[in-house]
Amino acid sequence: MQLVNHFSDVLQNIHTLNKYRDEEVYQNTYRGYIARGSCFLIYKKNGEMYIGPSRFIGYLDNSIEKHESAYEIDGRVTNKKITKILNQPCLVNEEAEKLFQEYCNRHGISPHIKVRKYWVISDSNAEIVEDILEVTATEERGTDRLTLINARLGQGKFRENLMDLWNCHCPISGISHTNLLVASHIKPWNVSNHKERLDLYNGLLLSAHYDKLFDSGYISFHDDGGIIISSHLDEEEFSKLQLNNEIKIELHNRHKSYMSYHREHVLDKWKKNE
Repeated sequence: MQLVNHFSDVLQNIHTLNKYRDEEVYQNTYRGYIARGSCFLIYKKNGEMYIGPSRFIGYLDNSIEKHESAYEIDGRVTNKKITKILNQPCLVNEEAEKLFQEYCNRHGISPHIKVRKYWVISDSNAEIVEDILEVTATEERGTDRLTLINARLGQGKFRENLMDLWNCHCPISGISHTNLLVASHIKPWNVSNHKERLDLYNGLLLSAHYDKLFDSGYISFHDDGGIIISSHLDEEEFSKLQLNNEIKIELHNRHKSYMSYHREHVLDKWKKNE
């Protein structure tokens, strides 16, 4: 069997597996996969728990039929591949283990393995997971789907284009260490069409804490590039975050429609939702 290649392949397998959980004909097989597993990817989305054992989610377009008829299934190989895709090790995790035990109790599963390890997708990344699954569900497998997924992850051609446009540095902090720069969208992904999602002028390249401030609606920019700072950040926080009203970045005319959307709909969005 062919191994998964991308994060979207892994997520697709987890959702395939979750469907089996609720189908009577497959329930015992599903419960056996969970009970015998030792390494799992685990995350929550919209209040629902998703759990995938490495030996199932590590093979491309997997299904129970394929899995049961496979000549050889090797968890060591899938563990290595998933670790590389997620860029995180599979580790013992007390919080994940607690969630796993609760999940097993709820679904009548008695785990066989005493010590389990986990890859954990944080709650803050749940929205990214949902967006990737939306692309996976609506786009045929191929270059276009991978391009969109990489754009959502801030990787691939979208990130490369932003690196070129912003000369490989954050326009606020000046930081140029590429591992510290985040490629993100100005007009949020979930309200953009496919063309907007791939448009480099719908992107900023910011160091991590400025990216978080921008994405959360605590800062934005005027059309001339002058910074707008939420009034809900006090002067002490200004200082700690190295923010001031003199900050100005260089924006292209093609940035302006996206930035206008950000000012109207994202700036102080947390306050609007109160």
